[in-house]
Amino acid sequence: PALVRDADALLASGWRVRRQRAEAHVLFLGANHLETLCVFEREAPVGPDGAKQDAQEPPRSSANSERGQRARRARDPATSPRARR
Repeated sequence: PALVRDADALLASGWRVRRQRAEAHVLFLGANHLETLCVFEREAPVGPDGAKQDAQEPPRSSANSERGQRARRARDPATSPRARR
């Protein structure tokens, strides 16, 4: 459901799936579900003179947010609180 919702929003705002391809991955041993990976790219907008302009950068991922950075540090054995004991 989340992929459909997010993909619909991206496609409606001028993004497209790169190479019309998606991949499915089992991320955790014994998991009973798949994670789906789609790479989106923005179609180059056309300027008033008909020439294609530079495409905009994609929205920043929450992985770059403070919360995402804290989560990565918690998963990293070298920086986790347990490693410091």
